Amino acid sequence: MVWQRIQHILQQKEIDLAEASLVLAQCVAYPDLDTVLYHDRLNALTTAAQEAVFAHASAPARAEALANFLFVQQGFTGNTLNYSDPRNSFLPDVLERRLGIPISLSVLYIIIAQRLRIPAHGVGLPGHFVVGIVDQMGLLWLDPFNEGVWLSEKDCRRLVTETAGIEAHLFDEAWLHPTAVDQILIRMLNNLRLIYMQRQKWSLVRRTVRLLRLLQPQATELWRDEGLVELQMGNFARAMSLLETYLQQVPDAPDKQIIQQQLSGTIDKWVRLN
Repeated sequence: MVWQRIQHILQQKEIDLAEASLVLAQCVAYPDLDTVLYHDRLNALTTAAQEAVFAHASAPARAEALANFLFVQQGFTGNTLNYSDPRNSFLPDVLERRLGIPISLSVLYIIIAQRLRIPAHGVGLPGHFVVGIVDQMGLLWLDPFNEGVWLSEKDCRRLVTETAGIEAHLFDEAWLHPTAVDQILIRMLNNLRLIYMQRQKWSLVRRTVRLLRLLQPQATELWRDEGLVELQMGNFARAMSLLETYLQQVPDAPDKQIIQQQLSGTIDKWVRLN
């Protein structure tokens, strides 16, 4: 049922970021999650922020007021002590623990901001996600991971160098453009996939890959990735089906020989088991 729900959400012309983030958590890690409860918490945060935000007229002033409300008054902050904790990536956990990583704290900020008519959007800088604010004078940026401080373009370049190791002169102006909701979800899932792979939580890796396939139906490499996960889990018939499908879709795949070797070994194991 929950997978049908996420499919429906992702098929919408405009994806609801709050609903998608909550159901994503339900699909990956929390099958019994009460999403209504967390919608109520988001509504309560929005209501509590209204007085502080609406006391200001300009978009930057309202944006700053909301940042102060969330990251100072309410205590939402970056989890610098345990950055790779998967709970940092799930919106329900962020609401419970008030801890997150740049992308999840940005998602929280964007959800509340848009409800308060603050023109906020995600900005997927390599290595560090931030929030963009549309102002009459142009674009502004703030960093939810660091108490919502304002960022200049120079600051954004510095962040990319510090977090992704990309030198400032190689900075691509396109990185400052708004990031679509589906791309935000893809980035969150890729973060989780990496964490779960490092911890060898293969069933959780599989769930993230399946969600990525819903979001990126043209990404043929995800058939391969899911097949390799099934192989790790000992699901040989399913692994063979996925890897064969990948090779059919990409007959000239650069990793064709490696996958064929994997298939040959998988067939041998499957035959021995049967």
